[in-house]
Amino acid sequence: MECKYKEYKLKLDEDVPKLQEEIEELRKLNDLIKENPHYNLLAGKTQLMGKEKTENARSRKKHSDNIVLQSKRFVNLLYETVVDDELKDSDIYHLNLERDLLYTQIVALAHDLGHAPFGHLGERIINHRLQKINIPEEHLNRILQNKKEMYGEEYEMQQGHIQGKTRRISFEHNEQSAKLFFEFCKQSKIDTNKVDLQRIISSILAHSTSRVKQEYIPNDIVSQIIRQVDKLEEYTTNDFDEIKEFIDLDKIEDKSLRDFLKLPKSEKVKILLQNLLQETLEKGYINDEMDALENNRKMKKIHFKNIFMMDSDGKRGLLTGENEERISLMLERIIDYYMQNPQEVPDITFYKSKPIEDDIQSQSLSLKVTGSNDSVPEEKVIDYICSMDNEKVERTYYRLVKERMLEGKGNGIEPITPDEIEEKKHESFEKEINLIKLQELEDGVDHSQEECETTLVQEIQYRKDNILTENARQRMEEVRKRHQEENQKDIELCNWLSQYDDIQNGLRDKARAKRHLEKVEKLHKKTEEQYPADR
Repeated sequence: MECKYKEYKLKLDEDVPKLQEEIEELRKLNDLIKENPHYNLLAGKTQLMGKEKTENARSRKKHSDNIVLQSKRFVNLLYETVVDDELKDSDIYHLNLERDLLYTQIVALAHDLGHAPFGHLGERIINHRLQKINIPEEHLNRILQNKKEMYGEEYEMQQGHIQGKTRRISFEHNEQSAKLFFEFCKQSKIDTNKVDLQRIISSILAHSTSRVKQEYIPNDIVSQIIRQVDKLEEYTTNDFDEIKEFIDLDKIEDKSLRDFLKLPKSEKVKILLQNLLQETLEKGYINDEMDALENNRKMKKIHFKNIFMMDSDGKRGLLTGENEERISLMLERIIDYYMQNPQEVPDITFYKSKPIEDDIQSQSLSLKVTGSNDSVPEEKVIDYICSMDNEKVERTYYRLVKERMLEGKGNGIEPITPDEIEEKKHESFEKEINLIKLQELEDGVDHSQEECETTLVQEIQYRKDNILTENARQRMEEVRKRHQEENQKDIELCNWLSQYDDIQNGLRDKARAKRHLEKVEKLHKKTEEQYPADR
């Protein structure tokens, strides 16, 4: 049965027994995902901010929960508008609506299951390190084969994950999320013959606008809604309302945007969803270029210009509490260490100690993370990194640094040095200058590197003088102080390490090593209390 309103067509399945069986399995799957350890780990992975737990640091779990609410709201509006009134009391209407709401909720809950710690920063770091690794042909072919079995034959074309002739793989959180969902379904008791898993996996893959092009998005209500609501949620919910105290909204030139930003977040969401619905009905489809998303695109620019701004010393994210350079170096060291020592990646299984509801599954849920027989070493390392939340990264870093101190070279990792921090800052600042140069070339202007640097510094100063509030300036100083304290810990670690040449040279003076370790542990007692050991 097909319902139509304006240009939008909605097909309703009329097979009631089949719908009832499908809904029953979808309910089980929905409840199981909420008990999934990977889903609960998202509470310790930040959305866009850094690691600091402030009022501005929102988790991936909160982001996913908000997408559930907004996307289900859109599906309800769509059904209510498109389906004829005489059908709304029928079983066919209610069963089709419940089925699509369940598919939407499951994709929304699962779309970020495989996200890296520290949000998109962690994702970029993992991807960057993978580009430097020459993966053996045998391993690469097995990775590709595993992915095609999980995602379907169109995977390679859709994801475009082979990087030129070098045949390197890349890391994208949507792929990792789809992989974890697929493996989770294999280990659960879900009847996959009654559920359209390919629909869910394709929707998870398609939600990432950074990788999947519009022409490869399945023409499916769930895929399209999750993709667009994922973008809407990012800038309409908690993030903007919590940080707008740092921006002088009256200084924004666009009056319509200025008035829009002053609305409560619930009102902003309502307006955006209603506008998106009306345009969808008029055009008959949803895509990335909808006019209804224009205010959202403008908000995104404000975020990245003013909140994730680059300061003149190369520091990014001053208002978010993100010590980007240090986080990058920590993750790089951990990734490189385990890539060189894959045998040290533990075989991890997550256990859910509390049994899932008796009518769904009588035994506790356990999920294998890094111990799959089909995994190659490179995959096991990435799976292990993605099983960490932000705090686990910190704990792992300090543990590996201590191993280096106790055991000598060849064991563990070196602590981060001030020079490395400064080098990272310089790299970040250079990238920002190159972006300005690239934009000016597109506009037909060819300025020198020095002129582009001057332009960047002037833009930063203008924003600080005119757009940012007094609260923002105070916040920047607080974050600077915290960054200095974090970096000082690493300086102290470097100093401790340099004092023990005998340990570095492999003499293994156990008595001195023990005393040394006791001093280091005392030095980091506060850190250990903040980040308790794994159980």
